[in-house]
This record gives sequence, C-alpha cells and structure tokens, in this order.
Amino acid sequence: MLGRPGPTRWLFVLARRPDVPPLAELLRLVLGLRLAVTITLVDHVRNAGDLRLIQGESWDVTVSVLGRLPAPADPPTHSTPESATAHCLEYLELAIAGNVPDNPDEPIPVPQTPTPIVVDDPVPLLRRLARHHPGQPVAVHYDGVTCQVWLRERDDVRQLATAPTLPAAIGALGL
Repeated sequence: MLGRPGPTRWLFVLARRPDVPPLAELLRLVLGLRLAVTITLVDHVRNAGDLRLIQGESWDVTVSVLGRLPAPADPPTHSTPESATAHCLEYLELAIAGNVPDNPDEPIPVPQTPTPIVVDDPVPLLRRLARHHPGQPVAVHYDGVTCQVWLRERDDVRQLATAPTLPAAIGALGL
C-alpha cells in the first residue's frame, strides 16, 4: 500500500510462474545434446507451521558433461520446478560450451537421436521420493543411458537406485 489508505492508493502485485517449458522438455533437450542433468528436490514438510524456517519445496536443475559424478544441490535454491528450469536454461550455453573437447583432434559431440527421446515427467515421481526423505535433498541424475536416484545425508551422498527410467528406479525402491 502506498500512502494513506484510500480507494486510489492501493498497489497490486502479480506473482506468476515464469514462462518456461516443462521440465520433461528440458530433459529431452539436454539428453539430445549429449549432456547429463541432475534435478534436486527438498521437501520442507517438517517445517510446516514454523515461519522461521523454509516452507514448501526447494528445487535445483543442473546440467553437466557426461561422465561427471552427480552432485545433488545442497541446498537447492528455487521454490518451484519452473524457476529452477528457467535458471538452468539461462546458463545452458555454458554447459554446452563445456562439452567441447580440449583436444582439437577429438570430434565435437553432435546431437544424434534418430527418434525423439522419451522422458517421463520427473516432478511427481521426485516429489513422491522427497516425501519419504523430508528435509533431505533427493536427486535424480540422467546421463542418457541410466537414471540414478541419489540422497544427500549430512556430509554424505549415497546412491539409492539405478534403472533405465525414473519410474523403474522409484519402483525398485518400492515407492
């Protein structure tokens, strides 16, 4: 509100989600570029009711070169998967440039997918996993061949499952 209360002194603020493609579309793009992607989520359900602590969820989406070990974000810094996707897209060119080999005789990886890559929407599945580990960063890492599920516990990161797809990895965990 600006100034004294009155009919002409109200300030309205509109908060809306950024216009970005769904996370599954970003996954298809990144995997088609022969890169890896790690999506991290923390469910802050245990903080409900204590307004001094973070509420809701925290997300992160990080793109890296293939072969690099996944590093679940600690802590993820975005409140929605859309804002994490927008941040990732903003810096995607750096990941692409990092995929260019240092050796000039080595060929540059070129996207080669004869058929479109099919990826299930990771958001509901990752939320299901995060509900079982509230307050802890859970992550899914796609490397083009496998889907790995990771859990960060204090100073340690451990792999929970590896499967061809996220639904298969979550199913192997019995969730």
